[in-house]
Amino acid sequence: MEQLANFLALARKLRATGDKSYSSELVKLAEANDGTEDPLSEEACCEIAMGFRSQRASIRKECKATLEKVMYNLGEARFAGVQNALLRMVAGDHFSWSRLIALELCDWPGKPEACLRLLEADELTLKRAALEAMIPHAENPEYAPKLKQAALRYVAIGQDPSLRVPAAEVLRSSRSFEGRDAMLQLLQDPEGCSSELLQVAIKGLAELDRGPDEAGDSEAHEAKLCGALGPLLEHGSASVREDAAYALADVGHQGPNGLAVAALTKRPVWPETHATVLEAKSTALNS
Repeated sequence: MEQLANFLALARKLRATGDKSYSSELVKLAEANDGTEDPLSEEACCEIAMGFRSQRASIRKECKATLEKVMYNLGEARFAGVQNALLRMVAGDHFSWSRLIALELCDWPGKPEACLRLLEADELTLKRAALEAMIPHAENPEYAPKLKQAALRYVAIGQDPSLRVPAAEVLRSSRSFEGRDAMLQLLQDPEGCSSELLQVAIKGLAELDRGPDEAGDSEAHEAKLCGALGPLLEHGSASVREDAAYALADVGHQGPNGLAVAALTKRPVWPETHATVLEAKSTALNS
């Protein structure tokens, strides 16, 4: 009990001051735990997490670093309790910065659920952080349907451009037919997409395309891909043009009708002068 009281006192001092000496003492207490007298508890860890609400960035940073080290010395049940507390903070804490810190410390398997809860926030910064945190979990079978559904919602036309890019990255990482189809739809509406979004879509389509859905549809499939990628060779962004050229090289390896070659050799309205694009087109034609 004495160790627990000491831990609580140090946690309260840390969240009030951000003093590194308190952090060092807390970490030492956690690491010295031999199981005979557990100085750690969910309550004590939550005291540290309260420091995430501080107006001072230095306090928030120190509390985050300390809790990250301390909570992995908890037993399984108490670790789960702290994770649940962090999930509650993500879902409804008053300050956006405390919610973001809590999200960073949420561990598997609660991370996808934390992302979905944070996506319900009004602030764009929180929504973007939630989508970015979803990317590594896009293939997880338990959460994949919910994550894909959320990503499809935020990649759509009319959504804020800052949300469409990470939403597309979630779909790109999903390794799914829905992701492939979403990439193709983005490429078919280049005027409604930023250059960054188009680059994600081009690379995503190249990674996710598995050929036609039905046997015998290879010609139609080739025409669909080249019809989306070909016009991008005249896009205003050199990076988009370069990525489109390399993507057409992949299509050319699969397509029976040479449509990719035709797109790459088509005379553009304005002659291509950008070195990296010229190199990409040459590489694509000779690959």
